[in-house]
Amino acid sequence: MRHACVCRMSVSGLRGLLGGMLMAAAVLVGTPGAAMGQTLNPSAANPERDLPTINQYVVKFVKQLTGEDRQASADARRELIKPTDPTANPSAGFMTAYSMAISQQLKPAVVHPDALVRLNAALVIEALARRGAGGPFEGLIVQLIGDSSAGLSVWGLRSGSWLLPDQLTAAGGPGVVVQAVANVPVLHPDSGPAIEEAYDALAKRLGEAEFARTLGARRGALFTAVAGELHGLLRARLSLDTAGSRVSPMSDERALRFLLTSGWNDTTSEQQTRSIELAYETMMVAIERVKQQRAAAVDATENIELIKKIGTSLQVTALQTKDTQLGNVAAIVSRLSRAQTDQAFANALNSLAAALGKSFPNAKLTPPTVGPLGEVEPEETPAGEAAPEAAPEAMPAGGMN
Repeated sequence: MRHACVCRMSVSGLRGLLGGMLMAAAVLVGTPGAAMGQTLNPSAANPERDLPTINQYVVKFVKQLTGEDRQASADARRELIKPTDPTANPSAGFMTAYSMAISQQLKPAVVHPDALVRLNAALVIEALARRGAGGPFEGLIVQLIGDSSAGLSVWGLRSGSWLLPDQLTAAGGPGVVVQAVANVPVLHPDSGPAIEEAYDALAKRLGEAEFARTLGARRGALFTAVAGELHGLLRARLSLDTAGSRVSPMSDERALRFLLTSGWNDTTSEQQTRSIELAYETMMVAIERVKQQRAAAVDATENIELIKKIGTSLQVTALQTKDTQLGNVAAIVSRLSRAQTDQAFANALNSLAAALGKSFPNAKLTPPTVGPLGEVEPEETPAGEAAPEAAPEAMPAGGMN
């Protein structure tokens, strides 16, 4: 009887059965974890009926991720990421349902006492955020940015960078991820990588021409919002220097490079003036550190390089503004980087303040207080030393590399 029923099945019924079998086979072959009984269909346009399967899959691998077996934890991380890989052709509906399921289950992992578990969770979140599904992870990203480990904070910042364009231009003001980024200099004052990642989270993508072209009407609002946040981070960093706890001064060059080069034309005149003030102040602080380091017979290379790089960015500013008043910035910066005495530093800084002040009369440029501050002629380049770095021929295509 059973055989007779099969034989009498309609052609359309057979096609449906075969189609279902083929779909199941494709899922079993192409979807991670299927060999262990989980049958996800990432390409489903309407995954609502698959929610129990999605939840079962997520629960299984999050449990494995938070277990004591470190290799199994790493394997679970990969299994949780794979369904969102472009090769799996995940639908928008699946990505939404899947990310919401993971965001609920990963909450304990983000605060787990084992840093490796937290790292695996952070890597899952970053992968989904990078693929456009970071919204449900907002709270977890804030927790990661605020993690006591600077390394985990870096991964939180990388995840948050994909949410920041929307959060910076939100109608109700900057979102919670923006606020978490602003707190990084205070939370991790001794971590250069965390500081650099905070700057990059805000501005790196804006310095990429391809991304900037996609912004359309919100370009101006986003650039001005980013400039305001970068100014705040720089101000916090310079305050740390006053307290003696600012490390990796070269990290701050990333923010100034964006503000003075690829971000310059999209910021307000008031913000441009503020960028000039911060560039000048950063150079003054660097000079003080150079003098202290030389007095203590400590290598001052990093701060000298910082002075030179800020000078190079100011040359790009001069090119963009077509301001001849800034044309001698290269020579002045060369003098700053080669100065050996307090008087030489003061004279060069005064020349720089005079050049910047002519172009930005509203800028507050505090002059040095050592000796007479009259203009001096540029010193000759000592034998064996490189001549001042020439201004770039064009504005860099990218803002932060």
